[in-house]
Amino acid sequence: MRTRLFWKLGLTYVAVLLGVLVVFAFYQEPGARLRLLGLCTILLVAGIALAFFFSRVFASRIQTLKNFSSRIGAGDFRPMDLDGPQDELSDLGNSLNQTAAQLDREMRLLSGERNRSSAILRSMVEGVAVVDPQERMVFCNRAFSEIFNVNPSSGEGLDALVHAAGGDAWTPRATLALAMP
Repeated sequence: MRTRLFWKLGLTYVAVLLGVLVVFAFYQEPGARLRLLGLCTILLVAGIALAFFFSRVFASRIQTLKNFSSRIGAGDFRPMDLDGPQDELSDLGNSLNQTAAQLDREMRLLSGERNRSSAILRSMVEGVAVVDPQERMVFCNRAFSEIFNVNPSSGEGLDALVHAAGGDAWTPRATLALAMP
């Protein structure tokens, strides 16, 4: 990133200086051309040095933002320290900080809801099972596993549960039989 940004800034500066040199070269006497060439060379070196310095500063700030977004992706929602000038990159940093705070709130809310739902399902004396669209059991509470004598982590299909409950085929009536033993 640093090299590309450096060359974009540097080449722009070189193009401007060469344009100035060409314009002034046609309107000056030969002795002034040499002084103008020396001045342009000094300005060119100074411009390239400044472009390199600024590209390193911008690249460093962009790398900090990239590391922060990677940290958010890994689940670390601590805010980023925003040091430096107030510009577009600091606006992006503020936006990322707000996004991280919102994601943290939402993750905590969802985790709390999941824990509450899980506690309710575990404490129920009625048998409860959750089935996915492929009719595989993805969750059952302890009461369900005791009633139907199934292992909660087995992932058995509903056909196996209907058969275990004494049914022969999968029907809506079998669903009611499973729901109400």
